[in-house]
Amino acid sequence: MVDRQTWPGGWYHPRTMHEAIFESMPVGILVTDREGRITLWNRAAEGMTGLLRDEVLGRTPEVLRKEICLEPEPVGAEVGAAEGGETSRCRIRTRAGADRVILRTSHPLFTVKGKVRGRVDTLTDITDVLHLREEVEALRGILRERDRFHDLIGRSGPMQAVYERIRLAADSNVTVNLRGESGTGKELVAAAIHYTGGRAAGSFVKVNCSALPETLLESELFGHAKGAFTGAVADRAGRFERADGGTLLIDEIGDMSPVVQLKLLRVLESKEFERLGETTPRRADVRIISASHQDLRALVGEGRFREDLFYRVNVFRIELPPLRERPEDVPLLAAHFLEKFREETGREVDGVAPDAMRLLVRHPWPGNVRELSNAIEHAFVTAKDGTIRPEDFPDEVRLGQSAPRPASSSIPARDAGRTAEAVRNALEAEQGNRERAASRLGISRVTLWKRMKQFGVTWP
Repeated sequence: MVDRQTWPGGWYHPRTMHEAIFESMPVGILVTDREGRITLWNRAAEGMTGLLRDEVLGRTPEVLRKEICLEPEPVGAEVGAAEGGETSRCRIRTRAGADRVILRTSHPLFTVKGKVRGRVDTLTDITDVLHLREEVEALRGILRERDRFHDLIGRSGPMQAVYERIRLAADSNVTVNLRGESGTGKELVAAAIHYTGGRAAGSFVKVNCSALPETLLESELFGHAKGAFTGAVADRAGRFERADGGTLLIDEIGDMSPVVQLKLLRVLESKEFERLGETTPRRADVRIISASHQDLRALVGEGRFREDLFYRVNVFRIELPPLRERPEDVPLLAAHFLEKFREETGREVDGVAPDAMRLLVRHPWPGNVRELSNAIEHAFVTAKDGTIRPEDFPDEVRLGQSAPRPASSSIPARDAGRTAEAVRNALEAEQGNRERAASRLGISRVTLWKRMKQFGVTWP
């Protein structure tokens, strides 16, 4: 006698009922008996593989898999295999010739007494999911590219404009002038132009005009012959020769003396130079990038920078925005420095508390990105529970203190840092903090040190 079971809506044979359920499911279903032979293969399984049920009934899934799998693939937890099931994955080629990725999850079927009487497997076509994931990763990559350019970080409008100027400069051999406050990343921009341009195989050489006295700067730029001056015990190539075929970054060019300015002008005009103590001209194929935190045009008006040299170095100008004008980039930069210092120190500092991040975004950052880096590094020392909090920042950030920007300083731009009184007033206003005093005056810290020596100013 046929065993029957009551079901809402009518009487069904159990096998017929189960088959009806399996046939209606959108995923592939195969059922095996105690001997491991396939006893059910639904329409969805036929559709995703192209194999008809008459071709698979009575066979084992393992034999079938060997026949249709092109290659096994690792199974990632992200595909959401059912808990307790055995999961495998393979790439198949359907009867229609399409390559698809199938995820198989197998569960045992138990009798009332708990014995295994077979298995039920679900087959899920995850090809489109994987393709979608690849597209998402590609989009994330595009977003990361928008957030970064070489070693520069920022997705704000001002930084996107800088990236575009870098691309234009890199595609040519134009002489570039970089203008930006201290700490805005002028050296990083110069490096990006060099390493993304046609001179990337050549050397990227740097010289800082504010860090060297006139004679030494001239020697550093053009080289010297043995005996050219006291201490010149051997011939020495200068930065121009070392940068042959590459790029020379002349940093803080506004601090260059009139004598060296004239010699640089001659090099730019004739493409030739002479080592100190020599009369034989030398040539070098060098791309010049100059940088300054000062307005070179204003220096020309003050008679401190040659007008003819200004037009030589200011062919293609890139303005670097201060960090206070791109606050939306602060979280990105903070995350970058978190990762950097985590790798350097090995400390498990994983994030910045929301109130601490709000503090970072509101701060005016007179020292720009360099100051932000210092603040995060300081917080790494004091953070106690793996999260940076407001109390972990330096006082000037935590208490909302900042040095007034040069534009709002009470010291006229033409006099900033050029008189003993101006230097003394800046140091007094900043309680002897030389970095903030230099920022207030609109000069570099090295230039401030020079002015202090020149005017005999000490602190305290």
